Amino acid sequence: MKTDTDITTLLEVRGLQVRYGGVTAVDGIDLDLPRGSVVALIGSNGAGKTSVMNAVMNLKAGCAGTRRFDGEDIASLRTDQIVERGVALVPEGRRLFPHMTVRENLAMGAYLRRNRDGIQRDMERVLDVFPALTAKLRQPAMSLSGGQQQMVAIGRALMSSPRLLLLDEPTIGLAPAVVQLIGDTIQLINREGVNVLLVEQNASVALNLSSYAYVIERGSVVMHGLSAELKNDRRVHAAYLGL
Repeated sequence: MKTDTDITTLLEVRGLQVRYGGVTAVDGIDLDLPRGSVVALIGSNGAGKTSVMNAVMNLKAGCAGTRRFDGEDIASLRTDQIVERGVALVPEGRRLFPHMTVRENLAMGAYLRRNRDGIQRDMERVLDVFPALTAKLRQPAMSLSGGQQQMVAIGRALMSSPRLLLLDEPTIGLAPAVVQLIGDTIQLINREGVNVLLVEQNASVALNLSSYAYVIERGSVVMHGLSAELKNDRRVHAAYLGL
């Protein structure tokens, strides 16, 4: 019999530990992502946020702890198996294929799918969300601006038809207008049913977009709560909002 936790929680992480050689990057983190939500991880550079994302995708060998997606233990699955189950990562730095065209980069996100009609619909949807890419489809990804490359990276992940999208520093280095566009896109896809785990150094952006947030320092959760409440917490103000 399913419990209320099974019904309401899409991603559950318990006791997550990540080590790089003798260095502990993540030390016993617990977090939950409820269905229908945007959850943020905030903290300074090197706090362990990216390591959490990579552990969820099983991109780092030797992680300890429980990672459950939609009630299934995914800790022992390969990354492609996790993608098949509906989890996609937009990595920090975008990591596009620079010499491939924009269309080819987007199509790579659907490499595990076989439904051509569904793939075509999702391609059209990505171009609806990011119309600036329509005129760039035949251009190599390396020729695009940083903001346009981030659009391609998010679009590529959406082409896998995810239920959970992991976004690692999606606004870093971008102009304010593009940051606003990325934020609007996160809210749009969440309304359409895509859950989001958002890593951001820009705490203001993260707390405005999310409903719940975890503050990570030195590999541990030092604070968590409703984003609206954390925005008014003096410790968060002092450490992350520059107030």
